Amino acid sequence: MGKIEDTIPGTTKKGKQYLRIKLTDISGSTIDVTLWEEVLPRFDRQAMLSAEEPVVAAFTSLKVTIFKGHTSEKLQLSSTPATHIYFNPTVDSAIETRNRFKDGTQLLLTATPGHESHERHLRTEDRNKRTISELLEHQKENQGQTFNCKASITTYIKGRPWYYTMCPQCPRKIIQTKRGWSCGSHQNLPEPKFMYCVTATIADNTAPTTATFFDEATVGLIDIQCRDMILQHGFADRYETPEPLYQAIGKEVTMQVQYARASTANSSLLSVNKVFNNTLNITATPPSPTQQTTPAVNKKLALESTENRPSAKRQLYQSGIPSYSNY
Repeated sequence: MGKIEDTIPGTTKKGKQYLRIKLTDISGSTIDVTLWEEVLPRFDRQAMLSAEEPVVAAFTSLKVTIFKGHTSEKLQLSSTPATHIYFNPTVDSAIETRNRFKDGTQLLLTATPGHESHERHLRTEDRNKRTISELLEHQKENQGQTFNCKASITTYIKGRPWYYTMCPQCPRKIIQTKRGWSCGSHQNLPEPKFMYCVTATIADNTAPTTATFFDEATVGLIDIQCRDMILQHGFADRYETPEPLYQAIGKEVTMQVQYARASTANSSLLSVNKVFNNTLNITATPPSPTQQTTPAVNKKLALESTENRPSAKRQLYQSGIPSYSNY
């Protein structure tokens, strides 16, 4: 049981439909519940939309699985044929949970051994706080859990792309064709969905480590959508870090992090999914008149840095451009 944060429909490579539901419990921890197609008719979307906020959902007969994703390996819940879903049920535990979310008095349930475990009334960004040295020390026992860390970016990792493209209608890889973009299931799309994946070194007063800032976290950091960064501000080169990101270096913020699934020796240790308490006021330098573009996705965009950083012109859209699954 937990508060519904988001619902994300999807399709597997074999064409099987599913719905992923992101939940937050009163400890501040998040977990995904995946409903498979045999259970989807029981998910009453209209009832969810009509329910009073905050919407707390209760699920029955779920099974625990380990999701081996691109950036992390974590526990998740999956539906079974016996699964049923209830929105804002009138049982005491659900009523208490909703009341806690209403007045912001969720519990802090400390996950790492050695930390004091007691009830505290904290904001989301103040729960499960860890230093980088603590995160480095307790990697094994904390896999799959979410923590908050106050740190700052010290540098960006060269040679890594800062954004990727995906299908705007499903989570599949997308490629460019003569008629538009295609993921296999959806054809002739006018443009892909642009998503941040910025790899950086972060540090606090205890230690440094590497982290990848994904889309929501990067938008929270610089307040510029990835699509706007590329099409409006003209930062098209996937391997040249945009100037607004350099302006964020050294700014201390609270980051919501998880351990990344290391696929190579140079992989990031942490995935940053959200940035809290953003006080930055960063505005990208508007593109020059020669950089103005139309929505057509087959136009070439030139990279222009506000600080005359070394850059090279590249074509934004290329057939077979690497997708998120490659990172």
